[in-house]
Amino acid sequence: MTVLAIQGSAPRRVGAQIAVSANEHCGSLSGGCLDAALHTEARAALLAGRNVRLQLGEHSDNFDLRLPCGSTLLLQVDAAINVSLAQEIRAARAARRVISLAWTTPEIGAQLQTKAIPSYTHRYLPALQLHVIAAEPMLSIFLNIARAAGVHTYAYSAKISQPDNSILPWPASLQDANPRLELDQYSAALTLFHEHEFELPFLFAALQSEAFWVGAMGSRKAQALRLEALHQLGLAADLCDKLRGPVGGQMDRSLDKTPELIALAAVLDILSSYEQLS
Repeated sequence: MTVLAIQGSAPRRVGAQIAVSANEHCGSLSGGCLDAALHTEARAALLAGRNVRLQLGEHSDNFDLRLPCGSTLLLQVDAAINVSLAQEIRAARAARRVISLAWTTPEIGAQLQTKAIPSYTHRYLPALQLHVIAAEPMLSIFLNIARAAGVHTYAYSAKISQPDNSILPWPASLQDANPRLELDQYSAALTLFHEHEFELPFLFAALQSEAFWVGAMGSRKAQALRLEALHQLGLAADLCDKLRGPVGGQMDRSLDKTPELIALAAVLDILSSYEQLS
């Protein structure tokens, strides 16, 4: 089920999707006020084996599915998905390619977008990948928040105190920096260190990549010192300018900047920047 259009406000954006089977579902389109009814509609379409379009809210025929917020949603239920389309979507996701889908008539359902067909369309970006390097306890706190937000996260630590298969080692010197850190234009990189000497090789590699967002924690003074250090290591001035920080610096000064709040501010900034790519 896909959101094709929104009038008013809604928790999810145009293009948001959920998956529904006979016995299970994944995702949410309404924050809870409408999802159970949407699951019922989707399962009815599955049982009938046909694609359908639903308008909920003002001017809707579904009088029992009114929206408390007063908005209107146009939804497409694709119950009969073409196998070749599913394979193309899977291939695009695996290759981290953008894919654009289009919906013309309700009966036809989703198809690859072509310029010749007027339709509802949406571009689906490769999944956000976040690479973060930090020390404990900040690393575990951040990972809990990022993963709860659905962000696929790679974690590195220069100081691993105990074995953890989900955290990769990161060298503390520029000469030993891991050349396998490959960040594309849909990747973000973040350092959460008080010991700033550990972050330089990571930032040096990330700022030379295609990553759309690179940030670091610390005070404004620490940010100035790290930029100077990166410049002395040979990083070009235009690449130094890509570095965002200090992460959490945009929070109200009256707030107690706990690790949890800093992590939350970083995740929100990264997600907001990622959404702007579309």
